[in-house]
Amino acid sequence: MQISARTYRWSLFLAFLVAFGLRLGVTQHYQGLSGPLDEGAFPDQLEYEKLAWSLSAGKGYGYVEGKPTALRTPGTSLTLLPVYLIFGRSLAAARIWICLLSALTCLVSAWLAREAFGRLAGIAAAALLVFDPGHFYYAQHLVSEVPYGLFSVLGTVLAYKAFTATRGAVPWALAAGFVLGFAMLVRPQLVLILPFGALVALFVPSDLRARIWKLALLQATCAVAVLVPWVVRNAMVMGSPTMGTISGLLFWGSHNEDVVGHPWTIGSWMPVDDLLGEDWPEDELEQNAVAWQRGFDYLEANPEVLPRLTFHKLRRFFSPYAGTRNRILKLSWAAAWWGVGPLFLFGLFVAWRRDGTLSILLGLHLTVSLAITVLFHGAVRYRHVLNPLIVVYAALCLAVILPALLGRLRPAPRPSEPSSQ
Repeated sequence: MQISARTYRWSLFLAFLVAFGLRLGVTQHYQGLSGPLDEGAFPDQLEYEKLAWSLSAGKGYGYVEGKPTALRTPGTSLTLLPVYLIFGRSLAAARIWICLLSALTCLVSAWLAREAFGRLAGIAAAALLVFDPGHFYYAQHLVSEVPYGLFSVLGTVLAYKAFTATRGAVPWALAAGFVLGFAMLVRPQLVLILPFGALVALFVPSDLRARIWKLALLQATCAVAVLVPWVVRNAMVMGSPTMGTISGLLFWGSHNEDVVGHPWTIGSWMPVDDLLGEDWPEDELEQNAVAWQRGFDYLEANPEVLPRLTFHKLRRFFSPYAGTRNRILKLSWAAAWWGVGPLFLFGLFVAWRRDGTLSILLGLHLTVSLAITVLFHGAVRYRHVLNPLIVVYAALCLAVILPALLGRLRPAPRPSEPSSQ
């Protein structure tokens, strides 16, 4: 099935308009563009918003003026910062901006699908992400899912261009590194893609090894360059060159008797507020260290829970019916995953035969998400941030099936009548 360049461009333009309108409509209906942030849905968005406002007001990176923090990496707040610098502390402007970024992500997924599999796959990828509730749901909140989804898939397509370019690969690699570095500032777990990528590069065929290592090293260097100012800032201001101080709280919140001891919470996470004692330190760095230690203490005292706990973490990651008590939302997420999941698996199989480079790039992102799941806890949010990549493979499946299906439905041409002459 041939798609003209003009049809492709107009299809993506329409997809962007529908995506932007859908996200704005959902936000206005459920939150109100100027409505207060929903702490019950995502308490972390209050922190991201407050940090963005503090930066825009010249008060530094902290929740309280004069008290710096490293609890959250700055990527999400930096994404909101341009809006606050231009419009002031306007939640309406921030929400419109997030909806715009979410809609743009549909176009970036289409770009990746088109580069690897053609225009039909590009249109299919955009359409799938436009209507994916596991993607557009987060556009109504000021959370990390939207910027991370955008920058991770953008970094992936730039990396793909670098690894597959016959010439001019270096600019693509530099751009990919900087974009992926910013994605790491949004969600620091993506840093794991660096050692995982280096491990994969060890098995590259010898005739390609020099080129692949050069491009991978360029990307890694640029990504680290993006992270260095943040790490140096923490070394100078917080007293430690850390990426963040929330990881220990996540680890302890995922490994304690209250969570692991109940069948309906095992594999998930809980805030540790109820676990704090009178000896809880006030310093962020000490809190992080103590939380890590208490999580490890629980596992050391209960090693027998590890196999069962790991199973339930992975179950929650892959389950269609996890992540929310809202029945309508749960069913919509489940329906989307039941529809896209099989397409994704088939597309992944076809993609490996057609384009191993892209499959390896997706595999790295999936490996990072699974590693974080096993280390901390299972959450559907960890899977949803991969949806801009997942739809690329689902789109490949559609691009393979649709032409064959239409060919079967199209009536066979009539045999030509013999000439009377």
